[in-house]
Amino acid sequence: LPDGDYVLRARAIDEQGLESADAIHRFRLKARPEAPIAAAPAPGSKWRTATVPFSWAAHPQAWRYRLQIATTADFQQPLLDRDDLQDTALVVPLPPGDYLWRVATTAAGQDRGPWGDALRFAVRPQPAALPPPQVTDDTLAFQMQGEPGQVFELQLGRDAGFASLAGSERTADTRIVLPKPQEGGVFHVRYRAVDPDGFVGPWTAPQQLVLPACVRSGFGDCLQAGGRLAVSPP
Repeated sequence: LPDGDYVLRARAIDEQGLESADAIHRFRLKARPEAPIAAAPAPGSKWRTATVPFSWAAHPQAWRYRLQIATTADFQQPLLDRDDLQDTALVVPLPPGDYLWRVATTAAGQDRGPWGDALRFAVRPQPAALPPPQVTDDTLAFQMQGEPGQVFELQLGRDAGFASLAGSERTADTRIVLPKPQEGGVFHVRYRAVDPDGFVGPWTAPQQLVLPACVRSGFGDCLQAGGRLAVSPP
């Protein structure tokens, strides 16, 4: 049916063919312009970022788009309510919490279409920054902060892009101990958490770690002085 005002008429007929009086129901159909197809965040998705990107498909009749984000299914007090969006994407800063979002199309002449389905998603805290490691002659110990059931992945890179790794570890323990690179120099460290449901969080921002090199003998062995490794300035 095209959009418009309609009247529905119904009557009952018994086994002898007698018909009842008409029941009349008036209604208005407003199904167009259709809501655009929602793309992201996907239903049931999880984000560990300070901002969440929202996107949807372009509608051929769209003049504007309407976007709402709320914490309750009735959308009575939306956290965001925009009806002036011309693009099909918007990045929104959101604190940790559980949310719903929906989008609708507005055609020319302020012809507003119905809302699309409300989609649920979650924002969770970002991984905490790594504190400075505990450094011994032979090891680097990193202490991470996480949630119960998480698995941690840590990388120690020789470059900021982590193309060359000096060490890596994956463990359910919040403490990771790596061998200390005896060649010394500038290293970069980052980690991420994998939730019990399999969601892989983002890498933390790389932190720079400057380590001194050990002083080596003519045979290539690291020398000791006073019971500790002899090192040269980094």
